[in-house]
Amino acid sequence: MVEPRDGRCGQPSAIAPEEAALGVDTALLLALVGVVSGAINVFAGGGGLLALPALVLAANLDAAVANGTFRVAVLAQSLAAVARLRRLDAGAQRARFSLAAPVMLGALLGAFHATRLDDAGTRKLILGACLLATAAWVVGEARLAAAGASDDEPAPTSATEAAGKASESVGAMRRRVGLWLALLVAGWYGGLIQAGVGFLLLLALRRFGRLPLVTANALKLELVLLFTPLALLTFAADGRVDWASGAVLGVGMAGGAWVATGWALGSGAAAGVRWTTAAMVLAALWQIWPGSTP
Repeated sequence: MVEPRDGRCGQPSAIAPEEAALGVDTALLLALVGVVSGAINVFAGGGGLLALPALVLAANLDAAVANGTFRVAVLAQSLAAVARLRRLDAGAQRARFSLAAPVMLGALLGAFHATRLDDAGTRKLILGACLLATAAWVVGEARLAAAGASDDEPAPTSATEAAGKASESVGAMRRRVGLWLALLVAGWYGGLIQAGVGFLLLLALRRFGRLPLVTANALKLELVLLFTPLALLTFAADGRVDWASGAVLGVGMAGGAWVATGWALGSGAAAGVRWTTAAMVLAALWQIWPGSTP
């Protein structure tokens, strides 16, 4: 196994995962948390905000190792969700290269930055980043709802048709640039932390791509599947993956994602999920970080 390196001096950072076998009770807990987390991730996002504390508290992993280990479970979840999506909806929109490229580039950069952090630094980063991602999703959706966001643009009247067409091309270009930058940032965040990245992807696809929630959710699943292997390889190369814990958590997350994908295709299915997720985020963070020290 390659030992994780400290980004400041290039020395082993002493956070390599333990090699002890998982106990039955720990494995069952991880699998159960995985089912719930996988379902939440399919609906909206934020399931990792439950899974990461489980890896730290139940599997006794350092936060930095838990961050890499979680990618194993996310990959299993993403494979199950996308397979289920394509089976239920053969015409589901798939991620184009123009959408995938900035996310994948950002994920590589984010994962590299994450491997430069130790356990204490990762804890602080997860706390701040997860709260920020949750707030961004809730506030962003509230603003879209207040503005009456819709996929249908108002039809121009005859008096404003010419001016409307001229401004439309400028507006479309700005939205494309905004979408690319937003996806780059979301990919960087996904490579750095992963937990809560669904919020940012949905916000980018909704705000700049002007996609309905169900369509944006399907594309979110595709994008996560594309960038997760890159992040996982980066963490694995630095020795920050506990494969046993990740595999057990992944079994649960894949199962939860498989079942939830069918529900997520229905209209209104994700209406209350963001509020439930936000509550669970606060509860999970309260359990894992109140005693953390600088």
